[in-house]
Amino acid sequence: SGTVTASETIYFTLSEASTTFAQSDIDVTGGTLSNFTPVPSSGTASAGYTQYTATFTPSPNASGTATIGVKSGMFSDVAGNANADTYVSPAPAGATQEGNNLVSLNYNTSTNPATPDTTAPTIAITADKATLAAGQSASVTFVLSEPSSDFLSTDVQVSGGTLSGWTQLNPSTYSATFTPAAGGQGTGRIYVASSAFRDAAGNANADGADANNAVDFITNYGNNGGDSTPPTIVVARTASGTLTSSETLTFTLSEASTNFAATDIDVVGGSLSNFSPVPTSGTAGTGYTQYTATFTPSTNSTGTATIGVAAGKFSDNAGNANQDDYKLTGAENTNNQVSIAYNTQANPNPPADTTAPSIVVARAGSGSLALGGTETITFTLSEGSTSFNASDVDVSGGTLSGFAPVPGSGNATSGYHQYTAVFTPAANSVGTATIGVAAGKFQDAAGNANTDTYVAGAGFEANNLVSIGYNTQQNDTSRPTIEVSRAGSGTVTASETVYFTLSEASSTFALSDIDVTGGTLSNFAPVSTSG
Repeated sequence: SGTVTASETIYFTLSEASTTFAQSDIDVTGGTLSNFTPVPSSGTASAGYTQYTATFTPSPNASGTATIGVKSGMFSDVAGNANADTYVSPAPAGATQEGNNLVSLNYNTSTNPATPDTTAPTIAITADKATLAAGQSASVTFVLSEPSSDFLSTDVQVSGGTLSGWTQLNPSTYSATFTPAAGGQGTGRIYVASSAFRDAAGNANADGADANNAVDFITNYGNNGGDSTPPTIVVARTASGTLTSSETLTFTLSEASTNFAATDIDVVGGSLSNFSPVPTSGTAGTGYTQYTATFTPSTNSTGTATIGVAAGKFSDNAGNANQDDYKLTGAENTNNQVSIAYNTQANPNPPADTTAPSIVVARAGSGSLALGGTETITFTLSEGSTSFNASDVDVSGGTLSGFAPVPGSGNATSGYHQYTAVFTPAANSVGTATIGVAAGKFQDAAGNANTDTYVAGAGFEANNLVSIGYNTQQNDTSRPTIEVSRAGSGTVTASETVYFTLSEASSTFALSDIDVTGGTLSNFAPVSTSG
């Protein structure tokens, strides 16, 4: 009982003997199980056993609440009947939820074990679809960073529809079904605010502003009097070349809209003014298909401005929201944004750009990666670059995949300021991986190469490298064996050396583990060359 600081034995007691109950049948959070074995006195190998034990070891240098449980349908008795008890609430059809199918253990393996758990839990919400046609529903999953005993469906804020089928899949994962409200096309949202639930230490979640705390839906898509086609938009400039003052931009919609507004437009590098519809493109009652605005770049500066329209910003008269988005890939999205080089400096012919670009390498998560884990790595450049690519990144302890620019951070012509990739640690190994960018790997638009590096010496910057601990080894569930042998032969008349040879190295084998009759053992010692 109490808080676990090292390891603890867990008992699994079956109402009937089973030959199929295995360690893989057990759900574990907050640590690992080892030494899974039947209790010899509870049965036989042929008839099965009614009791098993395993050693639980909590996650290193951490604190929280661990859970060890068994769901329904994981093992069977000798007659082939599968267990129907489960810790999941509500229980699936044909099963019964029972509190004794799960144990929760507070643990603290921090370097300072007296340190209390003050880390707030977090939640991530995902859905299997974002656009729902009339009559469709979405499956929503809620994943907590720590188990919680007070996270309920009532903690979820829902708009534009209803939530049903609330189910706990495991101690930290829940699912439900979102069904949009009937009627014309609209939007829906599922959101969990801060202080909605608590972990075992009483810490309330504090991640209500995180992007993954909510999912948004476009609902009843196509339920608009026969018009199910979303409108599109083309953003275009009326001039060309480098801008030194102001310029008129045009926004051409495929269908008239009465709700397209200046606030729907994303602008970087300046500001918009004089937003208005083109009178000949429609009417106030039915909406307009073309709008104009004046773009003015930032004063006394130089750079590349972007003006674009994202998805879900306006709708046609049938209520269909636009789906094209400059942040997404695909030919239908490329004309949703324009990029404009500008120079409004007091000296229109400034000295040549001789400033070297720099880079920051960062990971999305924290802690170590376990078997099957991956990590998103972000590369943020101080200036846009068209030459930065995956081969510029030094990687040890694993591999990078999915290297790509972040669409909203630039364009293919002027380059991008931000790139991402997925790091996968080396298989079946333990270590610390590094992902870094050295000097001279990429250039800005003026041809200046980066001079910052993760290598000690000139230009060293700590933010050019991230280090990630990982352990992708399979759990060792094989029991060691031992062979006892003697050094001599025949009848012993004095003393004799006895050898104990283990199939795997052990730090716990001791003299007291050995049963002796007819004499005594002394000078127990390991063979120094064996480990």
